[in-house]
Amino acid sequence: MQEMRETEGTAGRIETLHGSELPNENASMTAVVEHQPVYSHILFHPMHNSYAEPYVFVMFPSEPELSFQFNDGQYESAAQLHSRAQQICAVLYPGDGTQEGKLLRLKQQFFLCSASLQDIIFRFKERKPDRVSGKWSEFPSKVAVQMNDTHPTLVIPELMRILMDEEGLGWDEAWDVTNKAVAYTNHTVLPEAFEKWSQAVMRKLLPRQMEIIEEIDKRFRELVISTRKDIEGKLDSMSVLDNSPQKPVVRMANLCVVAAHTVNGVAELHSNILKEELFADYLSIWICDASGHTCSLTCIITDTIWDLLRDVEVADVYMLCQ
Repeated sequence: MQEMRETEGTAGRIETLHGSELPNENASMTAVVEHQPVYSHILFHPMHNSYAEPYVFVMFPSEPELSFQFNDGQYESAAQLHSRAQQICAVLYPGDGTQEGKLLRLKQQFFLCSASLQDIIFRFKERKPDRVSGKWSEFPSKVAVQMNDTHPTLVIPELMRILMDEEGLGWDEAWDVTNKAVAYTNHTVLPEAFEKWSQAVMRKLLPRQMEIIEEIDKRFRELVISTRKDIEGKLDSMSVLDNSPQKPVVRMANLCVVAAHTVNGVAELHSNILKEELFADYLSIWICDASGHTCSLTCIITDTIWDLLRDVEVADVYMLCQ
């Protein structure tokens, strides 16, 4: 079964059909989400006892604004608005070799993250309306947000923003929900390849999310200083924010590790490198404070595994070839 739902925006703010608002660059956008269940998901996430729902998005200016501009004779403005919106989802991971490319990629990442979260939260509320009142502690038991590499990292500050600014949760409660709902799959052991974003660009495009990231960084630093004096000297490399005067950036991988309840690699060897080398200091913090953070081995989810489970004849042929 496929299901579609729209999320609309108004100039300067993105206002969903369900009442939430998001900052936007003076453009009215509509996100259309299509749900395509992956029925094999229960095999790999039994604790959630549910299938995954990958989302496919289409983005375009909302019809009222386009119609108004065309009817008012503003053909060029309407065409530019339509083109600017289409660019966001025209190509996945647009080249970021230029400043324009960087901005477009950040817009795309935020759009996909925000639209996903808005839809997830709407469905969470819809299935049991009484959850809306004081039952956000149930959210992590119903929702698992897997950040596959660092491209979806903005779900962390965006989920915090929604929970605090729209749902009225305090920081501690919102952080607890976010931490228990998100997990991170790392895809590289080369620190120089980790995704980073200019703090100035982030602050200009996503000011509220940047405020939340700054608070996450501040609290993480305070945690290390108060509990782990032995690794305090490593804070400059472990922190979410790199505040070097030359090029202050947000380290997306560090944000994932600090915020996620579980971190994994894409193979046993990879996960061991993460635990023993790359993220060893983080792991020691979570073990010491019993916060629930872990660094686990991955579940390798492939089409081959699914094919073997659903087709006995294919499985027999596959085993003979090994």
